[in-house]
Amino acid sequence: MVTIKINGKERFYEDGVQYELIAEQYQNECTSQIALVEINGKIQELMKRVNRDCELKFITYEDAIGHKTYVRSALMLMMKAIKDVAGMEMAINTKVQFTIGPGYYCGFRNGMSMDAAAIERVKNRMGELADMDLLVTKKAYPTEDAVALFQELGMKDKVSLFRYRRSSNINVYCLGDYYDYYYGYMLPSTGYIRYFDLFPYEDGLILLLPEREEPEKLPEFVPKRKLFHTLMTTSEWSKDRGSD
Repeated sequence: MVTIKINGKERFYEDGVQYELIAEQYQNECTSQIALVEINGKIQELMKRVNRDCELKFITYEDAIGHKTYVRSALMLMMKAIKDVAGMEMAINTKVQFTIGPGYYCGFRNGMSMDAAAIERVKNRMGELADMDLLVTKKAYPTEDAVALFQELGMKDKVSLFRYRRSSNINVYCLGDYYDYYYGYMLPSTGYIRYFDLFPYEDGLILLLPEREEPEKLPEFVPKRKLFHTLMTTSEWSKDRGSD
């Protein structure tokens, strides 16, 4: 048994219980969905397990880091849906370029594209995957093995990122048959991702997500053409500079 102090009171749990189970017991006391926990001052994902006595605090979508965790997980859900609908090559060549208000603009590379009908299918697939409440798992791969995995998947950006990395292990997240690397925390399953929209915008698409002030409500997306073209110009300039 382990002793966990929550909201000033001590409770007893079996050693090895997932933080997600504890969060479920306290969810009604929070004003928005619990995304992470803070254990003795250190942030942990809900998929992790208790292994010692501790003090626990909850982090929700209304907290900055909780909101970023939602965004990161929604992006992985989108990439998995793109793979399911249009194939791995399309997923590899879909990149988040910048934000426009609450929208995340994704462009396509290497001559790839998706029409409005395909984007709608991706959106519907995201909803299906969310309803399935699929687990998001994390595994620490030796750097050499992670490079080999991403090489096999054709994810050249990740191969370049890790080829000269000095750390001995790399955390790889898995959602079904989709593998990727994310720098930051993730939600434990797709069932946590309920609020999103996906629609065509310019030559790419927008993933619209809630803002942290109202995490259970989709905001209105207001097109900002001038800002978009400024951001596109900056993005292209940065890409060109990076190849010098």
